[in-house]
Amino acid sequence: MNMSPARRQLLAGAALAAVMLATAGCTASPHADVVRLDWATTTTTTTASTSTVPAAVIATAPSTTAPPPTTAPAPDQRLLAAARVPQSRLSWVCRTDPGPDGATRRHAVFVRNIGGSGLPDTSRQQVLAQLPRIEDNLDVYCTAEQLTGVPALVLAAIHYREANNDPTRSIMSGEPLGAVNPDTHVVEGTTLLDNALSAADHLTSGAAQIYGVTVDRHMTSIELAYTAAAYNRGGRYCRADQLHPMRSPYVAAGLVDANVGMPWPDLGSDDGGPESWGEPPSVRGRPDPRIGVLTILRGLGSEITAPAFSWNTDEVVIACR
Repeated sequence: MNMSPARRQLLAGAALAAVMLATAGCTASPHADVVRLDWATTTTTTTASTSTVPAAVIATAPSTTAPPPTTAPAPDQRLLAAARVPQSRLSWVCRTDPGPDGATRRHAVFVRNIGGSGLPDTSRQQVLAQLPRIEDNLDVYCTAEQLTGVPALVLAAIHYREANNDPTRSIMSGEPLGAVNPDTHVVEGTTLLDNALSAADHLTSGAAQIYGVTVDRHMTSIELAYTAAAYNRGGRYCRADQLHPMRSPYVAAGLVDANVGMPWPDLGSDDGGPESWGEPPSVRGRPDPRIGVLTILRGLGSEITAPAFSWNTDEVVIACR
């Protein structure tokens, strides 16, 4: 078909315009408000090809696993029982209402009691130095008193003698909490409260079995002396011709001037058997720089040691059973 030169020129121009229009459509810059998505690659099994799709359109199935139900821990029944004990049955230190400034007021009473205790100066300084550790553990000692009837300050004083009131160590024999006790050969609690309850039981059972003494806040100073000796030495003082407990530094060191730095009785025999008596060789005849159980209680103002009392170490006040 013959085409005039003018028509050929017109068709060529139209074709060129079409090509330029198509090229412009492929290379045009995106609008400024286009949101760019991250891209992910998925492989289909129906074909061997790999298709690329926006991650924003890949649906994630909701989890069908329900979260485990949350339950509140069961309350410690011992604490509930302790809270039900009437205040009138407790020693003064556990009756103090904490309140917003209760600890401050109780501390002031402790300091006043130490100052007016009549103890030797060195003993008062030792009680005062020990006071922060005792106060830190006082809630535990008071809970044990509520559950057992053993006065909190008695437990505090024994804990001082056994472990310097260290909350990580046992009131029983000073071993780390959770360790096997060297005397009973069992673990006497992994927490300080568990351990305090074990110590209270050991204290009351030993006093009753060896001297027939009942441990409570109404006991006398001499009854407490025998109780502390039984806790520390079991029946060894009974087998030492009923050695008086006020001769023991564990009981009475620092209570009066003559007892400051008092030595352990220099008598006894220790073959490791049940007939051992007096003091073991590790301390026999040696001075003890620490203060005794009665001294701690006297300094802090325990009702037990508040009344004046005297003793004669040659006199058997409470016979061994």
